[in-house]
Amino acid sequence: MPRPRNDATPTDIDAAEREAERLGGWMRIAMAVILLASLVVPLLIIRPDMIMTGAVDRRLMVALVTLGAFGLLGMVVVLLTIRRRHRRWMAWVFPLTDAVLLGGSVWAGLVLTGLPGRYALMLTAAALAPVLLAIAAIRLRPMAIMMVTGLLVMALGLPMLSNHDIPADPAVLAAAINGMHATPPNIGRLLMLVLAGVALAIAAARNRRMVARAVAEAARAGRLGRFLPAEIAAMMADPATSPDALGGRRDLAIVFVDLRGSTAMAERLDPQATGRLLGDYRRRVGQVVGGHGGMIAGFVGDGVLALFGATGDADPAAAARAALHAARAIAADVEIWAGTALAAEGIPPHRPAVAVAVHAGPVYCGPVGDDARLDYTVIGDPVNVAARIESVAKQAGLAVVATDTVLDLAGHPPGWRSIGLCTLRGRSAGMVCHTAD
Repeated sequence: MPRPRNDATPTDIDAAEREAERLGGWMRIAMAVILLASLVVPLLIIRPDMIMTGAVDRRLMVALVTLGAFGLLGMVVVLLTIRRRHRRWMAWVFPLTDAVLLGGSVWAGLVLTGLPGRYALMLTAAALAPVLLAIAAIRLRPMAIMMVTGLLVMALGLPMLSNHDIPADPAVLAAAINGMHATPPNIGRLLMLVLAGVALAIAAARNRRMVARAVAEAARAGRLGRFLPAEIAAMMADPATSPDALGGRRDLAIVFVDLRGSTAMAERLDPQATGRLLGDYRRRVGQVVGGHGGMIAGFVGDGVLALFGATGDADPAAAARAALHAARAIAADVEIWAGTALAAEGIPPHRPAVAVAVHAGPVYCGPVGDDARLDYTVIGDPVNVAARIESVAKQAGLAVVATDTVLDLAGHPPGWRSIGLCTLRGRSAGMVCHTAD
């Protein structure tokens, strides 16, 4: 079965990659313009006759053509990204073009100077490599950066394998080397170093913005977690989550939990001790609910509302079975806790310690509000029935009471006995209920 495509995340990544390629295109244009100016302006000042007559050194012509090609490539990249014609595969083609232009320039420089291949790194064109690598660092593709590194190493390393003979006349060799280290080429090298630094600074700034956005999203998820169940908060923080997945009609199992004797506890203890005990009680109930695949939908004092089957593609029958197991586990765990924690405070615990009600049915559930304030809402008749069943459990002195509806849905697992037809306050019809053996 094919894996579902995440529509939101790829869209964000595509936008970031277009921005990276556009920045890379502008960097190529800037590199071409600046270096062309560094080559042409001195000639206009010192030797304007060379420009006017076209008597330009062949090595300079190679440099001008190479830089012009880089500038043209940058324009193509910028236009493609602005018009949204950029495609992912182009992220591999443009670096290859960079490497081909650089390699061609180096080969041409060696041929025109007559120098052996091992002098390739002395050519001014070799200083373009750090700039191209810095442009690659703007991308969001580590493998593309590694590919650029490999291509640049090949473009500069392959000429070193050539077997050109060193010119017989040392004066010719010295003149060629001195020409490569004259003032204009050295100025070009310094400018390329500056451009590499600028490209890396841009890459660092983009990474910083991305980290800031990630931190902001994490903070937003934390704020949502203060008002929503953790499972729902995580889904809302994920931009890939469809709003339809967060709220709507669902067939789920509902568990109401109420701690007995909480009024007496509040009367006899100071608020701080009461808050500490309630916090411990809530944490225990939450651990049991989470351990059985449910989620806490809300706390009201010592009352807990838990839902099973509220997220994902949960099976209602499986949710009902999980709710019944969780209800029994909650009753047993809180019974043990009450016997120690409340007794330590001098409060005789009730027997049973809690009243737990379990019911199932179709409800509307989902977050309501905005980023400033969100509440998780569960609406439907099954919620009202579960609340009434919790009152039945209290009145009958039972720890757990489940309706015939949830037991039918769960396939009537063993360990439950009928307590007959229960009258529900505010409802004309009663409901057959069961309790745990």
